Amino acid sequence: MNDISFIAKKSVNCPVCGTSFRQEVLRVGRGRLIAGELLIDLRRSYKVSPKYGSVNPLIYNIIVCPDCLYAVMPEDFKKPKPDNIEKIKAARENRKKYMLSIFDEEIDFHNQRTLLAGAASMFLAISTYSNFSKDLAPSVKKAICAIRASWLCKDLMAEYSDRHFELIYWYFRKLAWKMYDRLILYAESGEESFDSIKKLGPDLDTDYGYNGVLYIASYLAYELKETMDEITQYKRLFYYRTTLGKVFGFGKSSKEKPSTILAFSKNLHGKLGDLITKFEKKYGDIKNLD
Repeated sequence: MNDISFIAKKSVNCPVCGTSFRQEVLRVGRGRLIAGELLIDLRRSYKVSPKYGSVNPLIYNIIVCPDCLYAVMPEDFKKPKPDNIEKIKAARENRKKYMLSIFDEEIDFHNQRTLLAGAASMFLAISTYSNFSKDLAPSVKKAICAIRASWLCKDLMAEYSDRHFELIYWYFRKLAWKMYDRLILYAESGEESFDSIKKLGPDLDTDYGYNGVLYIASYLAYELKETMDEITQYKRLFYYRTTLGKVFGFGKSSKEKPSTILAFSKNLHGKLGDLITKFEKKYGDIKNLD
């Protein structure tokens, strides 16, 4: 198709509507992806390739049926159960309607993936996973897709300064925080297990596992703190400071805790501590606020 992607030779059949289509796949190797720095929200940046230009691997990560807009990560394409399929099928028009309302234009997934289509695919995946049964750990996938959707919307903000992508960016940031916060509750209560999930991301390269979940939830709470009143900030940030302590622990890096996430967590822990000290002086001991 081009130097960056190609259309798979073998067609797949949508498990929801039966439509046959061929997936667009990112080409790898030959210097297409040149890893850059790891950003503070655990997104991997990529340098512009001298030969291939800017390549964004996230826009190819979701398989989307171009007819019914069923959208999932490749490993989940054949996983929905019969009752899941009926719910996904029934929600087809809602997926289409809400995608149009958010992105202001219809997106044809028969065509080559664009940055806009990539962001829309993440939204469609969140919608689709909402109809998966809990034993398939849909909340994990929704959280990952939400943070990735925010990343792609940030890219769209840079490309289209005259459109409303900043609003969509913050919508997905807030949704990601809500979803990551829920994952911690599920892990503690056992309401939805995600032990079977092979990669927790949040990006495509390094898997930061459950430590990444704890860090992202804490980071997004800090980033979005101004959306809360001060008492709520005090309580929530106090909780996340304790949560972050579980990440960097004794400060020794390992396979499960790479030095990057340890450094990020320790830095964020310090920022949360400064805010909490300020709130303690203003409102007193947090135990007296309950």
